[in-house]
Amino acid sequence: MAETAEQTSLRRRLAQWCLILACLFPCLLGCEGCQQAAPLPEGEQENAAAFSGSPIKTFPAGTSANESSLKPGHWFSAAKPLRANREDVRGSIQVTAGQRIKLDSGKIERIHQPLIAERPAVLPKGQRKQLDFRLLAPLSSRLSDRSGYLRDTLMTRNQSVAYDSGERAIPLLRPEQYFVAVMTTRPERFVSVQVADWVKPPRDPNAFTTGSQPTNYRVIFPPTEDLVPLPETMLDWTSIAFVIWDDVSVDRLTPGQQQALTDWLNWGGHMVVNGRYADESFGETPLADLLPMHSLKLVELEGAPFVELLENWSVDKDPTTAAQVAQATKIQGNVAIDGVQHPNTKTIPNTGELVLTRRRGLGNVVMTRFDITTDLVQNWASRDSFYNNLMLQRPPREYTEDAGNIMLRFAGHPAASTVPAEVNSPLRLFSRDGILGGTPETTEASEESTTLEELTAATAPDSNDDQAVRAARSSLSQDLQAAPAFVSEPMGGVGAWTDRSNVASVAMQSLTEQSGISIPPASFVARSLAWYLLILVPLNYLFFRLIGRLEYAWLAVPVIAVGGAIWVARAARLDIGFARLENEIGLLEMQPEYDRAHLSSFIAIYSSLGTDYQIAFDSPDAAGLPVGQNNSTDGSAPVRLQMGYGEGPILSGIQVASNQTRLVHTEQIVPAGGFFRWTAENNKLANGSDLVLTNAVVVRRGDEGQITIADLGDFPSGATRTVEFASEELHDLLTWAEPLRPLVQGLLSPAGMQRGEVRLVAAIEEAPSKMRIEPQASQANRATVLLAHLQYPGLPEPKKDTNLPPKPKERVDDLMLDQALESPEKAN
Repeated sequence: MAETAEQTSLRRRLAQWCLILACLFPCLLGCEGCQQAAPLPEGEQENAAAFSGSPIKTFPAGTSANESSLKPGHWFSAAKPLRANREDVRGSIQVTAGQRIKLDSGKIERIHQPLIAERPAVLPKGQRKQLDFRLLAPLSSRLSDRSGYLRDTLMTRNQSVAYDSGERAIPLLRPEQYFVAVMTTRPERFVSVQVADWVKPPRDPNAFTTGSQPTNYRVIFPPTEDLVPLPETMLDWTSIAFVIWDDVSVDRLTPGQQQALTDWLNWGGHMVVNGRYADESFGETPLADLLPMHSLKLVELEGAPFVELLENWSVDKDPTTAAQVAQATKIQGNVAIDGVQHPNTKTIPNTGELVLTRRRGLGNVVMTRFDITTDLVQNWASRDSFYNNLMLQRPPREYTEDAGNIMLRFAGHPAASTVPAEVNSPLRLFSRDGILGGTPETTEASEESTTLEELTAATAPDSNDDQAVRAARSSLSQDLQAAPAFVSEPMGGVGAWTDRSNVASVAMQSLTEQSGISIPPASFVARSLAWYLLILVPLNYLFFRLIGRLEYAWLAVPVIAVGGAIWVARAARLDIGFARLENEIGLLEMQPEYDRAHLSSFIAIYSSLGTDYQIAFDSPDAAGLPVGQNNSTDGSAPVRLQMGYGEGPILSGIQVASNQTRLVHTEQIVPAGGFFRWTAENNKLANGSDLVLTNAVVVRRGDEGQITIADLGDFPSGATRTVEFASEELHDLLTWAEPLRPLVQGLLSPAGMQRGEVRLVAAIEEAPSKMRIEPQASQANRATVLLAHLQYPGLPEPKKDTNLPPKPKERVDDLMLDQALESPEKAN
């Protein structure tokens, strides 16, 4: 069919419009010829394209990297997500930490910690890798300095920097603040925990305060979809005070994490288990042996047990109790858990047998037989008291009002601006927190904890308040489930890595005396020179002249010189040799009926020539630093903690100068091959471990505070002894090697022992250490003391809070705002 004129005209107009749009298209989009975006700084564009990295995630971690925070003075585990985008890359990731201090001028000063964490990094192109490492959190110098930083760099094989994250600010927890890890797949049911008054005590909103507000805990909800962000060694769990286990399967944890959790429990950790889901979350796993009840099964309960719990544990004048009791009476077949109770399990009184507790070493496991997120608890005004006293077994509290200010304090104790760290965390490592008798720091602390000498002075309104707080420590410590503690790092709290604890001070003093190094005074040098010249010239001349052999006087000169050098060396006590020497004092701590031990070693390394040492561990459950390295701000050469180069970490870069001694502090969690079984009924003690003991002593503190001691002598592996206590018998310390006597004397003292506690103290022929020092010394002297806790006193009976918080009073500005909202035309 022939095209009409009208169709031809329409086709031409469409072609013209297409040509016009084609010409205008570059103008609409831009050709980027004259309006280019500002380029990235030189080198940054290439690095950004070559690598993709996320911020470091510190453990325990929540769902967001912004939730990361560090506990000063505590070891922590972390992961760095990194991906190579261009090519396969091999190198090492290096991480450093430090603190940021705001000066009076407003400037930020950075104090770098002389410690570098390093591990190999193998990055296949396009694959995202999680690079795990461990590091010591920087110790704050002032209470107001609550900011630190982390920085990671990727070093290639030719030692060039391929990636640099820059400094990333990270908040630091307060001394009294610890983590609470909630293991749940339904965090919305635990919102009330985050706002509970035992987490963050109430404060007057009108009060003028400086610095960060006192906070007891930081609640973390670790994600459970992938690898759970929890440490795999107990040495990195010291910042965690409580674990609340809801419905997460234990199988989500790696074997290392499960072992770390078990170790943590035995050294004072506290775990709350929601028994409603315990049959599924724990099942037949090894961690099921930690629970107060086993062979779990679901049953149905009527409302009577819940009514008993509500009526007995409701705080006085709780307006919600009647409604909750009425709801409980209507319960028909409420799902709960049942099973066979462990012999050491106790039912908390007046709970309708719904709350069980079991001691595990120094720690404790509390399990409810019902769902702790039920509406009976969620809508209960006494919920915070229920958690604080029953679940966490902290001392009871009371609200007071002073001059219109609402304050929360422990019942029967003076109010304080902060809660002592030993109240907030039940964890105790004796080499860090233990109290030894006979040390200057503990002369007045045998019955109390001296936790915050410097801290309370910085936070208390005046010295009278400080004295009142310290006067109440003795009675407050009796309300705790954990042992008393001496906190030598006030900014780190209990469990912090320290070289200033009672044990560390005594051990290092013994090492200093054992090494024999002392700088001779000027008078000694002058006398030595005078005697040397007197013997060399006049006496030498007179002696050979009298015997008529004056020509022999020249032959006597070298003999006199050598003899003088030997005499000076002995007089100056330079008796440690002229090569390499290691002197080591260790403390091996064990918990009741547990086959793993915490080994703390203090080592004096001497070298006649300048030498770089490294300490390699054969287990990941280890850490170490030169003494004073964590508190050093004088620009000391950094040491490296290397992971991924062996079975355990390697501490390298320990520089020992010529003819100098350097002290090193290490800690390990080691297997003992068994445990010590103590039977209190007939005073029988069995050595079920692989340890061969000498000078074994059992010390017991009675309910009235009296000390009784029994000498066992040699106590080999597999032996069983009947312990015969003598109330007036004093242990003969002269049978101990000289370096160990001060430490043993402190361990046998009543200071730091709870009433009803029994402990075993002995020398170990060979400690189960998994540590190698390289280069190896030609002489090595090692001595280790065993501290085995055989029995702890029973836990104090929990008590409910005295009262509920009063209703907040409306302020004048609030009333005016309400009136304005009700009558907007009057406000105008």
